[in-house]
Amino acid sequence: MPLLGAHMSIAGGYYKAVDAAAALGMDTVQIFTKN
Repeated sequence: MPLLGAHMSIAGGYYKAVDAAAALGMDTVQIFTKN
C-alpha cells in the first residue's frame, strides 16, 4: 500500500494534531511552524 499524508488541524494546540494522527494509526507527524 502506498504511503500517504494528511493535513491535521492544530486548532486547540499542536498536541491535538498528534493525538488525532495517532488515533488514525499514523506513525509520523510533521509540523510546519511558518507558512
